[in-house]
Amino acid sequence: MSVTNVALLVESAVLGEHLTRALAAAGLDVAFRSTVSDLDVDALVASSAKVILVNLEPEVVDHLDHIEEMLAEDDRPLIFNDASVSAALSGWDAARWARHLAVKITGHGDLHPPRPVAKDAPAPVELSVFRTAAPSVAAERVVVLGASIGGPEAVRVFLGQLPRDIPAAFILAQHMGPEFLEIMAGQLAKASSLKVRLPEAGTLFRHGEVLVTPVGQRLTISATGTIVLGELPEKSPFSPCIDQVLFDMAARYGKNASAIVFSGMASDGIRGSL
Repeated sequence: MSVTNVALLVESAVLGEHLTRALAAAGLDVAFRSTVSDLDVDALVASSAKVILVNLEPEVVDHLDHIEEMLAEDDRPLIFNDASVSAALSGWDAARWARHLAVKITGHGDLHPPRPVAKDAPAPVELSVFRTAAPSVAAERVVVLGASIGGPEAVRVFLGQLPRDIPAAFILAQHMGPEFLEIMAGQLAKASSLKVRLPEAGTLFRHGEVLVTPVGQRLTISATGTIVLGELPEKSPFSPCIDQVLFDMAARYGKNASAIVFSGMASDGIRGSL
């Protein structure tokens, strides 16, 4: 599907211009633009926009429920952009973000050229090897999901395909501002039969659950399978740090820990996957 017209909901004029330029560079036109507080739903419906893009700024986050109510009858795709991430990017990272955004809007295009497969690369994990799950006991098999700017939609689709009784637990390390984690967890929960939640210290981590890694805290799992939240061992430019989560889960679960990295920022996720 080729999409050229976008409806943009953005509060900040500066961020609005930033997004408009990025969309224009990708061959996309802003057919409608408004702040959430002044949104004229009738004008939006009458516009030629094929996709609605919402910029997740702090002022917008407080009105997300209201946005969903207003657009409940609108069947056009609703896409979110994390302003806390995109506004701080420059150079190659900014260009990569713009490509990811364009692909999410248009539904086609290549993000990167195909990566060569090493001769000694391990075979992909088949979910069919998971046999049984005991919901009342601690997770014995953990899969870390690493994602950055281009990851949320792919993660949503992936989790939406998994059965509720899958004998594996998942930890999502997603580059995102702390104010958006609860929103993302809610969106993933709507798309998946798995239990998606933010981690609570002392609670049992079970199969069929997805934990969203917090920002600014270290997430580990105790020997008895309970969640532990502590201080990060060192400062990282990425929060949460995909590498750190991978290291911690590999140390805890050994061969029963797997990794799927949907997208990353710079080199984050490479060392932890080795």
